[in-house]
Amino acid sequence: VITANDISSIPTPLIDRMEIIEVPGYTENEKIHIAKDYLIPKQFEKNGITQNDLKITDAVIKEIIESYTYEAGVRGLERSISKLVRKYIRKSMFANNTKKISIIDREDLNEYLGEKMDERDRYLKANRPGSALGLSVSSVNIGDTLRIEVVKMPGKGDLILTGKLGDVIKESATVAFTWIKRYLGTNDEARKFFKENDFHLHIPEGATAKDGPSAGVAFVSAFYSLYSGKIINQNIAMTGEINLLGDVTAIGGLKEKILGAKRAHITHILIPRQNLYQIKEIDAEILDNVTITPVSTIEEVIDISFRDNEKTSKIIKIGTRAKNTNKIQKESNKKIARI
Repeated sequence: VITANDISSIPTPLIDRMEIIEVPGYTENEKIHIAKDYLIPKQFEKNGITQNDLKITDAVIKEIIESYTYEAGVRGLERSISKLVRKYIRKSMFANNTKKISIIDREDLNEYLGEKMDERDRYLKANRPGSALGLSVSSVNIGDTLRIEVVKMPGKGDLILTGKLGDVIKESATVAFTWIKRYLGTNDEARKFFKENDFHLHIPEGATAKDGPSAGVAFVSAFYSLYSGKIINQNIAMTGEINLLGDVTAIGGLKEKILGAKRAHITHILIPRQNLYQIKEIDAEILDNVTITPVSTIEEVIDISFRDNEKTSKIIKIGTRAKNTNKIQKESNKKIARI
């Protein structure tokens, strides 16, 4: 049994002789159990204390996950627990503690771990005209949100792309730009808008390489947002490849992308209808409190992104609290390429 963060460098003949098990990011409940069953006992043993000396409540573990770490795995969680235990030991050496068991609760975390992470640093938002939230999967199989930004300046209709983008994602942005100009092309004001301005599309974190076509729907939404001056619904993130005819086609890494959206507190996700059959294969815990909306065309994406979620007619609520399997259409078992 071997592990790897990225299998792309493993020779193909060896890959063909192996059974590949992909492990996505953990849910919050899974992290809590990992901390209780493994990480905390490990740090207790490492630092020479037992459960008779210190108790870390479930509320503390949850607060560390939500306010002190932002990750798919548990490395940051383990570092925070280690820091907490070491500070407790140092503090107890100089304190006259008569209790048999010391209990650390949420109110104590500021003393042991410092200030919480600023929510603005953890969660990206499409909070201005010209911005949209896409979903991505890293080379180590971790889902995350991807903020798309588009601005205009006086020019002659050129498109500038930055953010360490690969060839495929650049092509996707170009397709989105062409489609939106064609879609709005019957409007004289829109033709003037795209003819007399240059447009700069950027994806932040420029040091991180980005590639793949699944941000196509987010590109279109960002262009439409810039033109209309409207802000996309704050709770929406989206993923889907597009073509010049306006179709939204399948993507890979759906489960990881949903987990990434949940970590960013996104509650409404637009996915290609071709990926809908995969929903049945995803644990109910991951889908709980998330609204999944399947889309087939870019027009549907624009329609849903710029109006109230409560009024959408194509929403399918899926999760432990609300599940409607009758609306999940059966798709062919064709292989979905990882994007």
